[in-house]
Amino acid sequence: MEKPIIKKTNSNEYLLISNNLWIRNFTKSNFPIDINNLINKEDYPLFLENELRNTKRNIINIDSERFIIKNCVIVSDGYKFKEKMPLLKEISKNATIVGVNGSLAQWDSSIRMDYYVVNNPYKECLYYLPSRYFPPCIASSRTNPDFIFKYQNRRGRVYKYEPTPNNNFKGYGNSSWFVDDYRNPICAAINLAYRFQAEKIFLFCCDELFEDERPGSEKVKDVYMYPQHKISKSLIDGNLYWLSINDNFIAGHNTEKLVYENASYIKDEELFDFFKKEINEF
Repeated sequence: MEKPIIKKTNSNEYLLISNNLWIRNFTKSNFPIDINNLINKEDYPLFLENELRNTKRNIINIDSERFIIKNCVIVSDGYKFKEKMPLLKEISKNATIVGVNGSLAQWDSSIRMDYYVVNNPYKECLYYLPSRYFPPCIASSRTNPDFIFKYQNRRGRVYKYEPTPNNNFKGYGNSSWFVDDYRNPICAAINLAYRFQAEKIFLFCCDELFEDERPGSEKVKDVYMYPQHKISKSLIDGNLYWLSINDNFIAGHNTEKLVYENASYIKDEELFDFFKKEINEF
């Protein structure tokens, strides 16, 4: 593994990842600034409108809550998600399950999902709505307001978090702390889990792989993925880096087709033991 490139600015530490993006050390209590430019100027009006509309809803600010999440499973609807989902029935006894992306819309309601994290600002966010199962939802203040409206209308409880501001766009945020989400719900879930004292984080089907070649896709082993999803994977891995340098933390994942620098691959049959073992046993 190459020596990580880290720079200090704005009283923060930043790790360099692919595509010249920088991941802030969110484990330090300095005032957060995202030094990347991940928001297009054309989206500024939409984000501001979303924030304004969401402030009119009866949404609890997440910084007013004190959850405890020692063992966290972040579940996305990636490669072989439906095939692997039954494994979560056993995991749920030892861990807090946090869904992201399209996992909730396809969820088996016989399995407990403790929270659902969402930050999609566009209309496509409505595709993530479930038909009947509505666990507590933790949403970015910039999330599509129609999604939040429909979620609350189904008596789903919604909490709101504020994304970390950058130098070009700060929004209307007034939280006591922010979430470095990089417009990625898995990154948001990692940050939130850290806030709520996570010692283990497991990435369950947190990938964007597919078996058939598609225009613009790239081959990874015997499957394919789009370049933008490689960037997402780097963002996730970069966030895990700041946790991995802590002796009291360990991360795992179950995507055998991808290599994470800061999370260990765990086979399906070893998944239950991952949460039973003490950290010093790894």
